[in-house]
This record gives sequence, structure tokens and C-alpha cells, in this order.
Amino acid sequence: MRKRENLRKKLTKSSSNRVIAGVLGGFGEYLNVKPNTLRIIYLIITALTSFIPGIVIYLMLAVLMPDDPHRATPWRNLFNSLNQAHQHQSEQTRKELHNVEETDIKKE
Repeated sequence: MRKRENLRKKLTKSSSNRVIAGVLGGFGEYLNVKPNTLRIIYLIITALTSFIPGIVIYLMLAVLMPDDPHRATPWRNLFNSLNQAHQHQSEQTRKELHNVEETDIKKE
């Protein structure tokens, strides 16, 4: 039974167990490990590698990992509202002018 559940699981950022972006919370849920344990290990490895690689990797994962699809986040709500506004704007038709005459205006 546990193998079937693991096959359906996808690695996503956690929406409920997050400190910054939910990356390590997502790894904890995916691997069935306590996220705080992963956070401590991550901080130790990041400190040993002079912080820069660990920070860059975390930021890349925060951008690339998908959000949890079962829970809406403020960013997803903002994206959805912007997307709906763009769709509404593209649905508006362009106004056309009919029976228009063109004349030159001379400046004096």
C-alpha cells in the first residue's frame, strides 16, 4: 500500500509546513521525514559550503518547484486575477471607424 502512495506522490512545495518558501517542507512530505531535520541538515551543509551555493540552490528550487495544487496561495490568487484581467481585456473587440474622410490641414 505504501508503494502505491509513493508512486502517486509528486514533489511540490509545502503549503502548510513552510518557513520561507516551503521547499524543505515539500521535501519532508515527499520523503516522509520531519522537515525540521532536513532544515538543520540543510543549514549545516550550507554553512560548510560558504552559504552561497546553498542559498542559490534554495532560490532555484523555490522558483522551479511547483506549488501544492490542493491549496491556493496568495501568489496563485494574484496570478489568477491578473490572468483573468488579461483574458477580459483580450476579449474586448477593436473599434472600427466607418465613412471617414481624410483632409489636410494647412498651418499658417
